[in-house]
Amino acid sequence: MLPHLKSLSLAFLSLASGVTSQPQAHEALSALSLHNTDDVRSHLHLPSTSNGHPITWRSSDPDVISGDGLVKRQPSDTDVLLVASIELDGEMHEREFNASVRRAAALEPFEAYAFSYFTGNSIAGEKIYLAASKGNNALDWQELNGGKPVLSSTKGTKGLRDPFVIRSVEGDKFFLIATDLSIGSGTSWGDAVRKGSLYLEIWESNDLITWSAQRHIKVSPNNAGNTWAPEAFWDSEKNSYVVFWASSLYNTADHSDNSYHRMMYSLTRDFVTFSEPKIWQDSKASRIDTTVIKSGNSFYRFTKDEGSVSGCTDIIQEKSSTLLADVSKWSVQATCIGKNAGLQAVEGPTAFKSNPKDVNGDKFYLFVDEYGGRGYVPLETANLDSPAWKVSANYKLPTSPRHGTVIPITKAEHAKLMSAFGA
Repeated sequence: MLPHLKSLSLAFLSLASGVTSQPQAHEALSALSLHNTDDVRSHLHLPSTSNGHPITWRSSDPDVISGDGLVKRQPSDTDVLLVASIELDGEMHEREFNASVRRAAALEPFEAYAFSYFTGNSIAGEKIYLAASKGNNALDWQELNGGKPVLSSTKGTKGLRDPFVIRSVEGDKFFLIATDLSIGSGTSWGDAVRKGSLYLEIWESNDLITWSAQRHIKVSPNNAGNTWAPEAFWDSEKNSYVVFWASSLYNTADHSDNSYHRMMYSLTRDFVTFSEPKIWQDSKASRIDTTVIKSGNSFYRFTKDEGSVSGCTDIIQEKSSTLLADVSKWSVQATCIGKNAGLQAVEGPTAFKSNPKDVNGDKFYLFVDEYGGRGYVPLETANLDSPAWKVSANYKLPTSPRHGTVIPITKAEHAKLMSAFGA
């Protein structure tokens, strides 16, 4: 059993009499950084290398934090000592980290909803806004914070679009990711596609009220022209979040050649460190704005078929048993969803299942952005396997919501949102 340190300070140990490799090892160990070790609520990213040196990890309690960073929260808070080791020139060097693992979360039933969104192609609109449902009703909303934004960007283009909020798989943390793009500052759509940001804007929160410092993190490859509409989904097989977004990829250094949007993806445990990006969807024509919902053992994704492969420049619905399956392994269940529901051109879908005891009954919702008309419009269907998407009969959405996310929340979370931000 490894001894626990008495404080949160970091310790460096050299387990050899020689010191020839100590400066290099000390530098490599000093470069290590672990995220939120004072408040561990989810799996940790434990770096496998530092300054080119392989790192091995061990834990004082592998049943709580394993040597590869997998966390199993206990009924009570638990302190764990993590040790990073470098072997260099026959000498072993170590650095110790204290990790405070929070007790396992116990969530109450979902009895309300929260809605994050931006409002338009202006500097004021390209910020993050919040709304809350009026009770357990997915179709009746009230704006929060007096209709003013709750988050704005100080990094990158300083514009925020397409916010996506995901509740952690453990249940008591939220991550918000958004597109780094400012049309309001004068960026043309042409430049936005060819010379746009390769970064995501990221925040995290334990309560949807107090948010962390903004993180500006590069996820797209250098030959990408943009990084649009990021979303995420927990993949239990990979013990990571799959983060996905749309990018145009170019073969020329100045991005002057013709291209189209692919859906890219990367893996992360903490929304700090991301794996190298890979292509997820390539249909040889533009696809953007994918959102995913899981029902039973199947994944359902909704994507804007920007290249009109389906016959419409519209939302398509696909199904697969494997989240990261190739395009050919997904079965198409519906095409031209907006058109068939009587809408004009749509994009920016967000999909969710109604809460138990929602006043409108048991339904699946797909909010879509009728960007040349009414803005967000709610569509509904009773069944994802035999979808019959139609506009909901009665609804009251926030003023001017654009591409965003609806998530279920508890009654207590709803009350705290109302107390913090009011109506």
